[in-house]
Amino acid sequence: MGWTVRLANAARTRDRTGIPYAVRRRPRAGEHGAAALPGRDRRSDTAGGSAFPDTDESYRLAHLARRCRGGAVEEASVSGNRVVTSPPPPSALRPLVLPQREEFLTADGLRVILVEDRRVPFVTLRLVVRAGSAHDPADLPGLASLTAHCLTQGTEKRKSFQFARAVEELGATLEAHANRDYSIVSATVLAENLNSLLRLLAETVRMPAFSEEEVEL
Repeated sequence: MGWTVRLANAARTRDRTGIPYAVRRRPRAGEHGAAALPGRDRRSDTAGGSAFPDTDESYRLAHLARRCRGGAVEEASVSGNRVVTSPPPPSALRPLVLPQREEFLTADGLRVILVEDRRVPFVTLRLVVRAGSAHDPADLPGLASLTAHCLTQGTEKRKSFQFARAVEELGATLEAHANRDYSIVSATVLAENLNSLLRLLAETVRMPAFSEEEVEL
């Protein structure tokens, strides 16, 4: 990873090599015995002088730029301004404060873990069942994934499109999937629509239709 270095008083315009025009320019007529080149040097003013004077400082800046492009990590001083090419030290770690969680059992033995965060106005639910693909019968591979997929494809009360519309009208999401160890039904909804979504969630896991047309698809 390279670090960008801002060179003090460096010319903003650079040529294809990345060296400031103050360092690389065409010689003027009579300079070091050179003949005038055709056309006007765009980097020269109307009097024929260079818009970026050729100074020792320019050469030092170009040399520093070459070293920085090579990945050197060092410090240098140019015209009294300190140019730092090493990365700044990391800031202090901020303490991680997790919200408190509450656990309890419902009357029918369902274990509930509640974590409250009132900074956001929505609720996320996850119903986890310890039955994943690892529990599939040997003669029925993929049973857990198929079961999870069909949970949201209609219930005993609603067809699949009716169920999807009911979830959409709440501005919610409700989906199910299975991994190797668990089957999970997850949902997210605004807090004001929580009770309505809970009824749909209960309908999903307690009264799935498993219609033949959905299973065949």
